[in-house]
Amino acid sequence: SPLPAPTVRLTPVPKIFFLDSSGNPLSGGLIDTFATGTTTPLATYTDSTGAVTNSNPVLLDAGGRANIWLGPSTYRLVLYDSTGSACSGSAIWSQDGVRSLTGAIVVQTLNNVRKADQFAGATAGAKIMACIADLPSAGGTCDARGLEGAQTISANMFTGVTKPVTLLLGHATFTISIKQTPASDVTIIGQGPGSTVLLSNLTTPIFQSTDTTTRYYRWIFQNFRMNNTARGNAGSIALDLTNVGSSKFYNLRINNVETGILMHATAGQQASWNDFHSCDVGGFVTGLKMPEGAGGISNEAHFFGGSFSDGTNLIDVSAGQPNLKLFGVGFETWTNRAIKIGATTTGLSIYGGRMEQTGGTAIEFVQSGGFSSDGQGILFSNILANGITTFITG
Repeated sequence: SPLPAPTVRLTPVPKIFFLDSSGNPLSGGLIDTFATGTTTPLATYTDSTGAVTNSNPVLLDAGGRANIWLGPSTYRLVLYDSTGSACSGSAIWSQDGVRSLTGAIVVQTLNNVRKADQFAGATAGAKIMACIADLPSAGGTCDARGLEGAQTISANMFTGVTKPVTLLLGHATFTISIKQTPASDVTIIGQGPGSTVLLSNLTTPIFQSTDTTTRYYRWIFQNFRMNNTARGNAGSIALDLTNVGSSKFYNLRINNVETGILMHATAGQQASWNDFHSCDVGGFVTGLKMPEGAGGISNEAHFFGGSFSDGTNLIDVSAGQPNLKLFGVGFETWTNRAIKIGATTTGLSIYGGRMEQTGGTAIEFVQSGGFSSDGQGILFSNILANGITTFITG
């Protein structure tokens, strides 16, 4: 069980004091106060009311003491000895990034974690880019949970980034105006599809691998929603997983795109072993498309739970040699087919789940002149079909 909150606390230093280079009280010393990182004077105060400002510089008494109360800003303090007048003495030290400890303690950097809201930038995207750039070369965590409400991302946050990055997003709606291209080993975690929303009006993918000619892997996306303006935006894709493999996707929501998820392996590459857990795709032309380019090595995905709904074709595996396994996935409301299967589909297995709508055809085998020697492994088991006129055709 948690420890009880303390009823008493350690007293703060009631009057700040300073020492000279020999460790003696800095009698008659001076403190100059600026906005951090600048030479712009920034006022301090004589007491907690903030009604009366100190002189700047602040003159220390015979014991090297002074009443210095800080405002809500971040300061640069410069300490001078007592030689000369005003700040013409010798500087003993200078310190940027000084903030009051009253109330919450704000930290920008802690080991390999950075707080995005503490970085400079006109938009959330700019702050996150600065946060990621400041991570060590071995990678780390950019915590952007302090960026809440309506936010803007107008640049590719992952430009030039090759180190492992974990990005934590908060309770916010991020309006994205440009495609994001994470490299390998990128994790993005939101607060849930109802709380963390990526809103776009793109005719490109929202997420795509950095270089579609090279294999990228180990993406982990979790707990957020991708919502494009309209499925009629030609070229709009939520997740373009061209040559992306060994990745995990948890509790995502995808809405209003031409293609929800595109998995594609180009010559000599793989888009394999991608797992989707409790992901819902709705409002699209095609929910999942798995074409394979000539010479692609493998194109494989597994879905556990989740659903596809409100589309023309919910899943299209009619081109190339995709291998798809669905466990307990729901299918609802389509204008053409729930699933289109091609002559060279390597494997399609559906275990459990439901297919439901009024009328129409659920599954179509699309082939010319029969199945090729590459096609194999079509398995349906324990599917609940409701209201469908034709379950399988072709």
